[in-house]
Amino acid sequence: MKFIFHAGQPPAHYQTFSTSLFNSPEHIAQQGNNNVTLFELVSEKNKMSYAQIWVFEKDKVAESPHKSSFGSFEFNPDLSLPELEKFINEVCKKLIHHKCHTFYIRSWPHCYNPAQFTILHSALLQSGFTVKTTDLNFHLEINEKPFIDKIDSSEKWILNKCKKNKFYFDVLDPVKYLEEVYNFLSVSVRKHKDELSMSFFKLSDSFKQFPENYFLFGVFNNENKLLSASVGVRINASIFYIFYLGYEVQFSSFSPMVLLMEGIYNFCRENKYEIMDLGIATEKGVPNYGLIHFKRNLGGIAGFKLSYEKQLGIKENGYRV
Repeated sequence: MKFIFHAGQPPAHYQTFSTSLFNSPEHIAQQGNNNVTLFELVSEKNKMSYAQIWVFEKDKVAESPHKSSFGSFEFNPDLSLPELEKFINEVCKKLIHHKCHTFYIRSWPHCYNPAQFTILHSALLQSGFTVKTTDLNFHLEINEKPFIDKIDSSEKWILNKCKKNKFYFDVLDPVKYLEEVYNFLSVSVRKHKDELSMSFFKLSDSFKQFPENYFLFGVFNNENKLLSASVGVRINASIFYIFYLGYEVQFSSFSPMVLLMEGIYNFCRENKYEIMDLGIATEKGVPNYGLIHFKRNLGGIAGFKLSYEKQLGIKENGYRV
């Protein structure tokens, strides 16, 4: 099959592969940088797209994504490795023409598609990229096995303790609860000397624009006090991502996040997801050992989430193209 290289936006061709929410045109438009180009690898015969990447440019730096959990290349699983490498190199050549000197890519976690992750990793390295950051990501496989059978014995004791105290899980109406949950999560992360990555306005806009993709969850005590909360995102039909997570410190001895995770796991089972992405447990590659311990105790399976970098226009001998 012969391919042609296409650059422009919005998508001009029917895609022969599934894409994630974060690489949809609507989500790309939310990321706050209008200098963005969609690169596609298109079949010369049927005019269908077999690979794509959205690239943002600012101050001669190219990046994918601009403001999102990941961007990177997405492609048809039948696309050959040489064709994928050729496409990556064509994108880099185009960015050199745009006077970009550096290209950053934050890719999707290994658990989303292990085979394609491996192929893409090889293609990027062969195309001159280096791994800039190695993050440790955790996920749960959604299957017939109950949540309580996946978790560590200490977490089972905590889960039963929450239920004996009549704590309960609920899927929340964002119209009613979004502001309360956002403020709750803001306080929770500040106690760990951190900040939420999105403003309330931006998060609210995401719930309004993607009502079938963004979800709110909470755990309450028998007095209806919010003890733990989460924002979850439907990445695609198979993958559900825990975007934000927090808890009330005064109730830390109950660890209400365990009950919250059980509720979200059951939500994923009911909605036929295959992967529950628990997110990374590192910050720019630096391990958060407490978070790693917690996610492993939940039955989380460890994997990689990689970021790549390439200095554009530089040959192996050090001379610029």
